[in-house]
Amino acid sequence: MTWHKVTRYTTLQREQRCVYRHERLKILVIDRGQEQVQALENRCPHQGYPLEDGMLDPEKNTLTCNHHLWAFNLGDGQCTASRAKLLIFPAKVEGGEVWVEIP
Repeated sequence: MTWHKVTRYTTLQREQRCVYRHERLKILVIDRGQEQVQALENRCPHQGYPLEDGMLDPEKNTLTCNHHLWAFNLGDGQCTASRAKLLIFPAKVEGGEVWVEIP
């Protein structure tokens, strides 16, 4: 596995989300506040729609796809309504930069 620099943390704070492209992967990176970041695949397994515009619910720790309302737990990527699951990538802030580990 290799760590990839995604963006400056201040940029992510301002925009709250960004999509990082690595080869065929599109990874959604979300600012969770206080230098905590989340990285997951930016593709709903239901019909492949991007999740970058999905609704984030910090209290339930979920991200909901805007197209068909499938919700995913941000802790493990599990869909709340089916057995579908998102890929979750390790992510961190180090030296003011956002990093994602990609296999």
